[in-house]
Amino acid sequence: MDGHGALDGLRVLEIATGIAGPFAGMLLADHGADVLTVDPVTEGHARGAADGQAVWDRGKTRVRLDFASDSGRRWLADRLAAADVLLVSQLPVGGTEWDRRALTETFPALEVLVMPPYLDIDGSTPWAGGAESHGLLSAAAGTAYSQASTDDVPVELV
Repeated sequence: MDGHGALDGLRVLEIATGIAGPFAGMLLADHGADVLTVDPVTEGHARGAADGQAVWDRGKTRVRLDFASDSGRRWLADRLAAADVLLVSQLPVGGTEWDRRALTETFPALEVLVMPPYLDIDGSTPWAGGAESHGLLSAAAGTAYSQASTDDVPVELV
């Protein structure tokens, strides 16, 4: 960055998928935060598949990491120790044993921000923890009800 942002010096580690986490990371980077995005090296990982991904990744540094390897876990622990904010979609982090309690005990200066695709505040959301979907969001918000279809299938909002 150019050194003139409101969040200059803030170190963010982003291990998030979907839209919410990467979008929040983008906003932090836009205001000067140093955002390091970590992608797992697992088969079937679809980061970058979303239409807005190129925009959401602006201003960030990206790395790929094998969370299952000892060297990957050491690398992640070193980055967590140096970070101010951890931005994740879910806990535990990347298949590691680090849940919120373990993270705050091991890295007391770290702020943990969990941004799942769908919240499950009272345990009644059947799709909580699943991947984001335009159709599901439209259905949950009720906007899909007003979209006409002659094919008897969901219609994306225009």
